[in-house]
Amino acid sequence: MKRLENKDAATAADEPARKRLTLDQEAEAAEMSGRLNEEIQQRRDAESDLALANQILEAKHAELTQRNVTLQQVLNRIEEEKSLLAFRIRSNIDRLVKPIVQALQDKANPVEKRQLRFLSSSLEQVAAPLSEKLHSVYAQLTPREVVVSNMVRDGLTSKQIGNFIGLSEATVRKHRRNIRKKLGIAGKPVNLSSYLKTI
Repeated sequence: MKRLENKDAATAADEPARKRLTLDQEAEAAEMSGRLNEEIQQRRDAESDLALANQILEAKHAELTQRNVTLQQVLNRIEEEKSLLAFRIRSNIDRLVKPIVQALQDKANPVEKRQLRFLSSSLEQVAAPLSEKLHSVYAQLTPREVVVSNMVRDGLTSKQIGNFIGLSEATVRKHRRNIRKKLGIAGKPVNLSSYLKTI
């Protein structure tokens, strides 16, 4: 009987310790549950932020795509207008100017005929849409070098060019050297007239 009483007393004495242990476990479990809930909420917030960021990016992407489409349409329209303008210039030159040049050539002496051929060739260039390469090449040249380049391309000699534009043959040769240098063919075995025809 005493043994039973002692056991009951020991059990009763252990009861507060057990209760404390259970309370500690419950507190720890509650703390872990709180941390877990907080972590879950943080993840949900992060997912929500990510979803919002994705929506914003998708909206911006759609806007950029629309702008690109609009820009491409504008560029296509500009190209169409350039082609139409080139066609109109060519048509006006063919219809209005070339007959006059032809009439002058019929009555011209050999020097004047050569000059009129050069004029006709220059008019063809005005009528033709300039390629990007030609534009970038000519952008490097001075106006006088452009004139000399056109004459060289048409096969005129330095002396003929000098007579035509009122320069000495030596000055024309200097222009030709500068043109070759700016075109990157100085010192190379490349015919300037042939090279200019390929541009």
